[in-house]
Amino acid sequence: MNRFDVCEAYWLYYAHYHAGGMTRRCEGGRGIAVQLDRMRFRPSPLLSFDSLRREDREGAREAYLALVRKWEGDEQGDWAEFDLMGGAA
Repeated sequence: MNRFDVCEAYWLYYAHYHAGGMTRRCEGGRGIAVQLDRMRFRPSPLLSFDSLRREDREGAREAYLALVRKWEGDEQGDWAEFDLMGGAA
C-alpha cells in the first residue's frame, strides 16, 4: 500500500459517506476533501468504487474498508466488503 492508495481510499470514503460535505470522521474538524485538496490530490476520472475490485488495487481496497469499519462500524464494513467482492462471500 502506498500513499496514493490511501488518498484514493479517503476520496472514495468521502464520496460514499459524506453528508452535507462532512463525514463522521470530520465532525468538528476539517473535511476530507479540504485535506486532500491541500495535498494537491486530484482523483482520476476513472476512480470509482468499481475500480477497487481490480486485483492490482488491493492496497486501496484494504484502506477503504479500514476507513469504513473505523468510522461507520463493522456491520457497514462487512456490507462494503461483500459489495466489493461482487456479492459473493
